[in-house]
Amino acid sequence: MSFLSAVTQKSNGKGIYYLCAKDTDGKPVWYYLRVNALKLAIFEKSLQKISDLADWGEILASGFGERSPNYFRRKMQEEYGFVHKSD
Repeated sequence: MSFLSAVTQKSNGKGIYYLCAKDTDGKPVWYYLRVNALKLAIFEKSLQKISDLADWGEILASGFGERSPNYFRRKMQEEYGFVHKSD
């Protein structure tokens, strides 16, 4: 069973995903994941079945809460060109 509750968005062609989920205790968590380019197509098709994000790429940042803090949003934009849509 997957722990991911939603994929909120991904970056333009860089394979970086912003994911929202619930941990095993039901608490909200968020992740920025850079998906390995060779696994990208399979990742998108398997998203609702994934249980270990580290198998798919590099976790760039993560934390608890409904959304990532502004600090991380700015960092992802500055370092990786990831621009959040309004949420």
